[in-house]
Amino acid sequence: MKMRKGILVITLLVSIFTYSQTGFIEVEVRDSIKLKASKYEYLIEITQNNDYLYSNDNTDVIATRKKIKEKTVLQKKEIEAFLKEKNYKYRFPENLYLINNNSLFDDKSFVITVFNSSEINKLRTDFKQFDYINIRLIETLYEPKDEGEAEKRLFKKLIKKATEKASMIAALSGLKLGKIIEFKEVKEIDNLTFNIMDVYAMSKRNNNSTSLVHVDSKAIVVKFAAK
Repeated sequence: MKMRKGILVITLLVSIFTYSQTGFIEVEVRDSIKLKASKYEYLIEITQNNDYLYSNDNTDVIATRKKIKEKTVLQKKEIEAFLKEKNYKYRFPENLYLINNNSLFDDKSFVITVFNSSEINKLRTDFKQFDYINIRLIETLYEPKDEGEAEKRLFKKLIKKATEKASMIAALSGLKLGKIIEFKEVKEIDNLTFNIMDVYAMSKRNNNSTSLVHVDSKAIVVKFAAK
């Protein structure tokens, strides 16, 4: 029994001694990466002003709607022929703004993909002649295409920054920096806010610019062993 107590005391002393000689350095870092836009998708939508359908002077609403539909069909054929003439690559929208499983724009719109500001300017110039269409940006895709790869790049950048910061603190404290013993992500300013600020900054530099840059930002706390 006495032997067991002796072993227990020795174990406790070793634990206390080890703990007193080993500590940790904890740092918090924030950083971000910018992803350059790789392509843009624009919706070309045929628009009609149907306000007059509900006018008191218009009694034959069904006939009027039929005429509008027939006109829209002709306009759609005109736009499609123009797209082919100008060698635009286009597709019809899929699952865009669904209501009761029906797309609002499938029967009167096209989606065009462009890759740079020159192509965007050309698109806008080419379609100026049509007064019955509306062109708007519906999606911007960024590089790299794999979001997981982008996150990996950002974490790599953050860990490097955290290691450099902890190494500086260790040197100033007369300690030797060890391995990471704990890592956690903490709440950071949301990416939407970053993107709004970035888009605003770019618009101030160039009002005609459409080359938006997506900013992905994270903050982490890293705990390093130190002795």
